[in-house]
Amino acid sequence: MDASVAAKQPQWLEKPVRISEQKWPEGTQPVVSIFCITYNHEKFIRDAIEGFLMQETTFPVEIFIHDDASRDKTQDLLKEYNLRYPGLFQLILQKENQYQKNRFRFIYEYLARQRGEFIAFCEGDDYWTDRKKIQKQVYLLRSKKNLSLVGHSTRIVSENGTPTHEPEIPGATWPKKIDLLTYLKGGSFGLHLSSWIARSAALRETDWIRGLAIGDVPMMLQLASQGEVAFIAESMSCYRRHGGSYWAANPGAWQAKANIQVFQAASRQFHGEARRLAGAAVCKHRFGLAETLYAEGKISQALWLLVRFCLERSILGSVDGVPSLETGARRFKQMLMQRPGNSPRKA
Repeated sequence: MDASVAAKQPQWLEKPVRISEQKWPEGTQPVVSIFCITYNHEKFIRDAIEGFLMQETTFPVEIFIHDDASRDKTQDLLKEYNLRYPGLFQLILQKENQYQKNRFRFIYEYLARQRGEFIAFCEGDDYWTDRKKIQKQVYLLRSKKNLSLVGHSTRIVSENGTPTHEPEIPGATWPKKIDLLTYLKGGSFGLHLSSWIARSAALRETDWIRGLAIGDVPMMLQLASQGEVAFIAESMSCYRRHGGSYWAANPGAWQAKANIQVFQAASRQFHGEARRLAGAAVCKHRFGLAETLYAEGKISQALWLLVRFCLERSILGSVDGVPSLETGARRFKQMLMQRPGNSPRKA
């Protein structure tokens, strides 16, 4: 190996050292790229960055942060850290909000540019709590080549960081390892994004998910289609609940429609049993959307969705976790009787 190649791929350290204190030759190839997306996270971004900086590893790490045109002082804080730790950060500070222009397309474009063999995810309002987190996960990914993603348990905290009484995500009973079919059968998202470290090669082909309204569920599907997903039953990150998050700001019908869009795309992307299970997920979320719209008083829309649900459910066959055709028909009749102008017939 010539000197230039050796400089880019140096020997790993004998013992873990804080990444903020590591010194590597210029041009060193990082083993892990930390990938952080921020938007109006002035109150939270220090917690996220300090969680990155405290990581102790035997390998080089880079920190990539994309700010999507925050209107608060988030970008000023990012510039401050960049000056304090030269060469450690890669910052993209937008002047126009990219999500509003083309949803998550920009994220996948930047993911494809990450230099690390592995990508560790954490949004700017969440944070890591274990200084050996990425060291543990990289060890597992390196030792088991069939893995595309390693995650762990995540605690839920309030806006000010106080622990809530909610159970950890995903909980101790989540399988230690799953594949795509197991994930689709499970019916729940499971691992929180702040717990992920993924093999970057598994996220290269993402054309099928680039126009979707949400990012984490389709990325999980993509990763599970490229290898197995492993779970470490240790809490090493925190998910912060607050009103400023995009998901929390768009409850109910928007979330159901976003999930329908995701699994419709998955049913076009996958084949065989995976396609059938993705279709089952569409069916389940369509039933949920009908119930949401009914609760909002949009009975005609709910009825139309139940008609589509019944048509789709009739060809699904046996599948767990999806309301039965009989349940759909019964709810249709109940909602129909509540429609303005309808009243029960007298006996």
